Amino acid sequence: MGRPGPPVGLVNIGISKYAYIFQVALPGVSKDHSQFICEVQNDGKVKLRGWTLTGERVLRRDVSGEPQVFEMKTQHLCESGSFKVSFYLPGPVDPRLFKVDFYDDGILHAIIMKKNQRTNSLRCVPYTMWNGN
Repeated sequence: MGRPGPPVGLVNIGISKYAYIFQVALPGVSKDHSQFICEVQNDGKVKLRGWTLTGERVLRRDVSGEPQVFEMKTQHLCESGSFKVSFYLPGPVDPRLFKVDFYDDGILHAIIMKKNQRTNSLRCVPYTMWNGN
């Protein structure tokens, strides 16, 4: 037996003159929009809610056309079930200028513009607002 991991919710945050970037480790998390929500508030609070799909103690799989039951002897993946993660970015943001990508590697990548940044370069920044709905 081992400790569960890799942990859901480890965060990296980067800062530039006009924006913040963040990456969140979400291994085994469903990318289904009905089961995963990413919200960013004006004060820089980021809230993630969703469902992990890995870490079951018993797996049922078909092997060569026959159903097999596997009882897991080690647990190194997070347990399946719901999760909530929240953290604050270093300052206020404009939630309308938010782009998020959730890749197959289990890392959520997002960039969001700082609040009250007046610059022509904003026209060049692709953005979408996605809140999981």
